Amino acid sequence: MSRALRVAAVLWVAAAGCRTTLPPAVPLDGADPRPAAFLAALAARTGELEALSGVAKLAVDGPGGSLRSKQVLVAARPARLRIEIQGFLSQTVALLATDGSHYDLFQVRERSLESDQVRPGLLWDVAAIDLEPDEAVRVLLGAPDLQGLRPTGALLLGDGSVAVALVDAGGRPRRVLEFLPDGSLRRISTRDADGAAAWDARYDDRRSLGDTSFAHTIELQFPASGVEARLSLSRVVLNPPLAPTLFRLNDLPGVSYNEGSGGHG
Repeated sequence: MSRALRVAAVLWVAAAGCRTTLPPAVPLDGADPRPAAFLAALAARTGELEALSGVAKLAVDGPGGSLRSKQVLVAARPARLRIEIQGFLSQTVALLATDGSHYDLFQVRERSLESDQVRPGLLWDVAAIDLEPDEAVRVLLGAPDLQGLRPTGALLLGDGSVAVALVDAGGRPRRVLEFLPDGSLRRISTRDADGAAAWDARYDDRRSLGDTSFAHTIELQFPASGVEARLSLSRVVLNPPLAPTLFRLNDLPGVSYNEGSGGHG
């Protein structure tokens, strides 16, 4: 087996995570058209998917405990997010909005509005999701960032799916994409520049939305923290019309605005 295919095999095993049994996998011949076709179709689909809105039930479990919440989501590339966290009787508990460079976080109970530059770990602090806003948007859309990456090998899995390994310009493993036999994206496994496992996303419960099929369940694993999350989507609308003002919170009644301090009103 070539070095490229050994890399693909190692990455696919890592992407399999906690599966107790692994289906047999065999290297695909370099002339097999499926990896290139699946990657091209994913790139085309990514170009068409700019945004979504919907409702999400989020379940997060990890060493620090468990979290359950309902959220109203709006996500738009490249890194715009609006997350309304709801509590009992769908009452708003908190509202996070970011346009990619700034964020506003409104805590209803404290009547506080915090605003500042987007910082690393923002979504971890708010929702225990260890993704940056641009990564979160791409995960929700099923549109991974493949810029600067190239395929280095592929495996045919026992169920007919295809796993494609991608490396960066320095030849370092960075992604494994797992495609269903029909070319639908089933899994994204990522590694950081040092080769450590970063995060893993698995897509399921695909439903027809217009002329496309869209996954309504996303399972996430974060090996470094031991956190696992499950996002169940409903009422999904793809590419809805979005006003730029959705991604900033301004002039909330009865709230004092404290730039960068998160002070209370």
